[in-house]
Amino acid sequence: MGMVITTCTFAQQPGDLDLNFGTDGISTVDANSQGLDDGANMITVQSDGGLLVVGRIKTGTFVTESDMLIARYSTDGIVDPQFGQSGFTITDLGGEFESLFGIYEKPDGKILAGGSSNQSGNSQQTLIQYNENGLIDQNFGNNGVIYTSATLSSASITSMVSDSDGNVLTTGSGNGNILVVKFENNGTLYNSFGTSGVAIHDLGLIESGYEMLLQTDGKILVTGTQNESGNPENGIVVRLESDGSLDLTFNGTGWVDLALSENTDRSTDLALLPDGRILVTGIVPNASVTALEIFAVRLMPDGSYDNTFGTNGIARYDIGAGDDYANDVILQPDGKAIIGGYENDGNDNNFCLIRINEDGTLDQTFGDNGVVITEVSTDNDRIASMALQPDGKLVVAGSARIGTNDDIALARYHTGLNLSV
Repeated sequence: MGMVITTCTFAQQPGDLDLNFGTDGISTVDANSQGLDDGANMITVQSDGGLLVVGRIKTGTFVTESDMLIARYSTDGIVDPQFGQSGFTITDLGGEFESLFGIYEKPDGKILAGGSSNQSGNSQQTLIQYNENGLIDQNFGNNGVIYTSATLSSASITSMVSDSDGNVLTTGSGNGNILVVKFENNGTLYNSFGTSGVAIHDLGLIESGYEMLLQTDGKILVTGTQNESGNPENGIVVRLESDGSLDLTFNGTGWVDLALSENTDRSTDLALLPDGRILVTGIVPNASVTALEIFAVRLMPDGSYDNTFGTNGIARYDIGAGDDYANDVILQPDGKAIIGGYENDGNDNNFCLIRINEDGTLDQTFGDNGVVITEVSTDNDRIASMALQPDGKLVVAGSARIGTNDDIALARYHTGLNLSV
C-alpha cells in the first residue's frame, strides 16, 4: 500500500511504521465509498483507545463544495462499522463549504466537533455534538448544532480545547481578526469571557488564528498569521488572560510577531513545555527563497526568544527538493518534539515527520538522521494532525491521493517511547 523511506523493515526503530496498524502500518479509506475527495484535518485518541478523525468530504466539482466528516477507527486503524454509517458520519448543514477542524471527547462520551459552514454566503463558526455512536445529539443546541458568529464576516473554528471544568474554547478568525470563543459544557456562551463569551482582537492588520492551547494558569495561547491585504503573511503568537483580554506581560503587548522573513512565514502550531516555554512551528522560505522549509521557534514565557534553542531561538529544516510544510507538533514526555506535515521530493508530496532534540537539532536516532518520509501514494500525501497513543506510538492523519481522488490516510509509527503502565 505504501513505501516508507527508512532503514529497517522490521518496524522496531523510532520512526519505523508499526506494521500492526492498518495494512503494513497505513490505512487509506474512501469515506462511504463515494469516490469523492476527502481528508482528515484532526485526529484524537479516545478514552477507550479508539481514534476519532474529523475533516471534510467533497460534494461537487468546485473546491469549496464539501460537507463535514467524522470517522472512528479502532486502536489499530480499522474503521469501526458501528459508528455512524459504516464508520463515518457526513453532516450537510446546507452551506457551500463545510469542514470540521477540531474535536473533543467529553467525559460522558459525547463528541463535540468544531469547524465552519458557509451559510448564505458568510462562513460561520459551527459546533456540532455527536453521540457516541456518531449520530448527531439532537438535545444539543438547535438539533445538535450551534452557530456562533452570524454577525461576523468569514468566521471559522480552526482549533478547540477544553478546560478543567469542561468548558470549551475555540479559535479562528472573524472580521479579519483573532477570534476566541468560550462555551459552557452545554454549548451556551460563557458570559464572563470577552464580551458575552466572544473575544475579538484586532492587532492592526488582517489576522487569523490557527491553533490554540491552555496554560496551566488558565491563560490562552493562540498562534496564527498577520498580514496586510495582498502582502506576505507573518507568523504571530498571542496570549490572552483567562477572561479573554490580551496578556500585557507577554512581550508587553500580548502578542509576538515572529517576523522570520520579508516573504511569507506562517506559524501553524505550538506546544507548551512544562516550564512555560513555548515551541512554535510553521513554514518559511528557504535561504535561496526558492521553496518553503519548516521552522521551529522557542519563546520564553514572557515572549522573548529562547537563545538556547537553535540559532538565537530559531531552527530551520530544509527536507525535500520542493516545498516542506509543517502542520502539527507534538511534545514527547522526554522533551523531544515531533513535527508532522509533508515534503515535496520534486515530483509529489509525501508524509514527512522530523524529530528534534530539546536544543532544536535533528534527533539522529529517529528515522534517517531525524527525518521520516512515507510515500503513501504516488501523488499527493499530507499529514494534517498527529496524536500519541497511550503506549507511546504516534498516529498521524491526513490525506493521500489514491487513483484520481484524495482519501483519508492514517499511519502509525514507533517512537521508542514506552508509556504503557
